Amino acid sequence: MTETEQHDGPGGHGPRPQTPEPVSPDSSGPEPPRIADFAPPSGDVAVEELSATAVPPRAVARRWALVILGLLGVAIIACVVGLFRLAHRGLPPQPVAVAPLVSPSVSPDGRTLGEEVLRNSGFEGGLEPWGYPGGWWAISTATNHAHSGQQAAMVSNRTESWHGIGQSLLGRIEAGRVYHCSAWVRIENAPQALVSMTVSKVDDSKNGVTRHRFVGSRTVVENEWTEIHGTYVLDDMAGVIKSLFFSIAGPPPGVNLLVDDVSVKPVVE
Repeated sequence: MTETEQHDGPGGHGPRPQTPEPVSPDSSGPEPPRIADFAPPSGDVAVEELSATAVPPRAVARRWALVILGLLGVAIIACVVGLFRLAHRGLPPQPVAVAPLVSPSVSPDGRTLGEEVLRNSGFEGGLEPWGYPGGWWAISTATNHAHSGQQAAMVSNRTESWHGIGQSLLGRIEAGRVYHCSAWVRIENAPQALVSMTVSKVDDSKNGVTRHRFVGSRTVVENEWTEIHGTYVLDDMAGVIKSLFFSIAGPPPGVNLLVDDVSVKPVVE
């Protein structure tokens, strides 16, 4: 059959369009195009395969932003703390109210004691104002046998039992009032010895002769600290008191005497 047919029928002459014949599914006509037909041939184009674990760029940027913000926060906190410490450096400590942890000073018989009368009672400030009027024996500080703190007093080169150490009470105690006296003492160069506390007074009586009153005494063992204590009342006065001296002595000549933590306090009635 030709592409056109002559149309001789009524209505005119000329060619009539050819009607295509239907194609059955089993016919051997051309197949429709497939998606695979549009794929480039193997090896013509480099194809980059994405890993299943690859992170999108936005997620990576978000993670880095969080890390940077965290570091900036730490740096800001460190700067604030540093400025706070610098601003408060050198400031005196603020007073804090603290309840007393110990009871007021009391005597062995339970009576309350007042303020300390002696000065430098623990010898931490050296020997001032301790000594002995006219004494020629040696009085020094010892740092290797202190009862408390860093120092104690040592009396050595003693040639008489009354050679000791003391401090003036003149003008510092009241007449007729009871005072509690105590001291920690220790001896060297003897197995044991008697140590005493004495108050010596000079007034207008007996033509100015010194009168002694023993306050307390105790036998002390060598190289052991022992406390001695007693009470003193300023009474039996005649005229003007010219001297009032509190002292610690007593061991035999040649015995070294160490003294620490001495106290003279009024008894509170």
